[in-house]
Amino acid sequence: MQCCHPSLKSRHRAAETATENARNAATATNAERELTEQSRQRLEAVPDRAEQVAAPIPDGLRVISPGVVTLGNDVPQYIRARVLPAGALQNVIFQAFGGAAGVEPDGRVLPFRPGVAQVHVIPTLGTRFYQTVELRVVAPSLRLRRPPGALRLDSAGNIRLT
Repeated sequence: MQCCHPSLKSRHRAAETATENARNAATATNAERELTEQSRQRLEAVPDRAEQVAAPIPDGLRVISPGVVTLGNDVPQYIRARVLPAGALQNVIFQAFGGAAGVEPDGRVLPFRPGVAQVHVIPTLGTRFYQTVELRVVAPSLRLRRPPGALRLDSAGNIRLT
């Protein structure tokens, strides 16, 4: 006894073949789509790489540092670094030692305790041009001004801190 009619078997085989062909085509399409996406990403990176290659080679570093930082001062203090020449990539790394202060990646000084901190300012593309600056962190103090030893008062009679 036959289970299926011969024409049904051939139709079934044809359907299986068509399904397999569709799966293969979908797999190939997905692989091509992935390759296309990878190519697009590489092409998008080309201008950035070209910009880096075309940038001048660093030949120096200029650093401006606050020198003295007061604990509790609400005004942020920064170490400003400029890689020379002006067209060179301006990437620098700050490394702080001594425990008195730390430095954020943007150059902002974070005073932790009174003392001295050494900070290495290192250009990423010209490390031989690094500079070391010294930061002195001091506790807040009261300045007495004219005449010497006199306190300044505001209109309400409170001590004026300047």
